[in-house]
Amino acid sequence: MTKTSPMITAGSDKADLAIPLIVDFDGTMHLSDLTWEGIFWVLRTRPWMLAKLGWLHLTKGRAAMKLRLETLAEQYDWAPVLPWEDRVLERIAAEKARGRTVVVVTGSTTRLVKRAVAAKGLDYEVVGTDNADINLTGPRKAAALVARWGVKKFDYIGNSRDDLAVWKEGRYALVIGSNKKIRAGAERVGKVVWTVDTERKRFVMPWKRRK
Repeated sequence: MTKTSPMITAGSDKADLAIPLIVDFDGTMHLSDLTWEGIFWVLRTRPWMLAKLGWLHLTKGRAAMKLRLETLAEQYDWAPVLPWEDRVLERIAAEKARGRTVVVVTGSTTRLVKRAVAAKGLDYEVVGTDNADINLTGPRKAAALVARWGVKKFDYIGNSRDDLAVWKEGRYALVIGSNKKIRAGAERVGKVVWTVDTERKRFVMPWKRRK
């Protein structure tokens, strides 16, 4: 069973609209992982490339591998079919309709997320991993958000342990998923104002999903 808690807001509408809403991508806007989606796509269509991706990961790091997957997706015109989390999409669409700034900030690569978002018919600014030396997750994501907006000057929707560092620096925490440890962690480091319960995350092979 899934449920959503009501959104709690504070202050005037004008003040609230001045605070951007930042949303994670993997596990938040959709309930999968774009890197794994890309790996399974390569496995299904170009399995001979997996060894090179694995070697790149080992020698250059995860960000470099993600960027190579992004290049392959563009080269072969691939956009993933994702298990979207409709309640998150509805929330961020409603906030954008109110005139609030909504930005997708993700550890996945910028151009590949833009492809996925555009394929869904959505239009949001996307900030993602685009440097082979910096995987934009956890403390690195938190630092990037603080550098752009400031401490306690943004609200953040996320779902994982990596997001604890981000919630600590944000104004309000919006938590996706039913993991009790993550929720408790979010409550320790920030002010949780919205939660979405989901069934335990299970990766479904892309070719087994219903269209």
